[in-house]
Amino acid sequence: MFNPFELLRFNPVAKAHLFTLARGTVLQRFCTGSRDLVIAGNTYIAAPSIERTGINQTSERKQNQIRLRFPYLRNPFLLDSEYPPTQALGDWWHPYPPGGPVLVVCASVYPNDPDLELSERWSGRVVQPRFLSDTQMELVLGQDSPRGRVNGQGPRMQRNCWKTLYSTGLDGCNLNPDTYAVTGLLTSAVGVVLRSSVFADATLPLQGGFLRWVRADGTTETRSIMSHTGDTITVQYGALDLVSGLEVYAAVGCPRNWSGCEARGNTINYGGKVYKPQQNPMNGMPLW
Repeated sequence: MFNPFELLRFNPVAKAHLFTLARGTVLQRFCTGSRDLVIAGNTYIAAPSIERTGINQTSERKQNQIRLRFPYLRNPFLLDSEYPPTQALGDWWHPYPPGGPVLVVCASVYPNDPDLELSERWSGRVVQPRFLSDTQMELVLGQDSPRGRVNGQGPRMQRNCWKTLYSTGLDGCNLNPDTYAVTGLLTSAVGVVLRSSVFADATLPLQGGFLRWVRADGTTETRSIMSHTGDTITVQYGALDLVSGLEVYAAVGCPRNWSGCEARGNTINYGGKVYKPQQNPMNGMPLW
């Protein structure tokens, strides 16, 4: 004889899917079904229209990706009475995407189970957001890091430094960003062009560095600095938080050559080959 809980696994209607999305220290939890679920002290908000595709385990990276679809309203004229429960989730990517990764955990539970035993099914990160329409959004989820898909990484035989700025470890840059960083308040923010008197106080160029600040929800956001002139910088893309009066942290960049590393007192970690010949001695007319 099977007990009632064992019979539940053969009834797909009785199963509820749970989704936890983490952006830094901020979490959003949702569940399928018509009512909220409280499991281990965490509340999963009922989102009946949220759904995911099946989970695959193959040798093909793209075949292992899953898709999470949920309602998200971008056209205010289509609003009937209230926003969908997943509206705040879609706001993480609209109008600007987050500067850091968003981690995802997919689980399942049987709401009729007296113990509400949670079973984790899949975990990974958001690879790409897609707006399917003005009322629906899709997140492409994967388990591999985007950095691992970049070609040409690792040491190279070149005069310039190949290391990632501020990386740590045996093969890292190991430069402390706090050494030459500046902190202050923005005096002007127009799109991606930001102004602050502290930018002019930087002892080294900020171009190639990064800008960091804390959002109202407590998460930390970053942007790459594309250019720097006096008290003005240009970041890679904007954010709703970039307004006058915001406290920001700006770390300097690096030209990735010997003189730049010397100015930062970090030549011990220089990754380039200073004495590499500029001309191949095996090419051209031999002297013998």
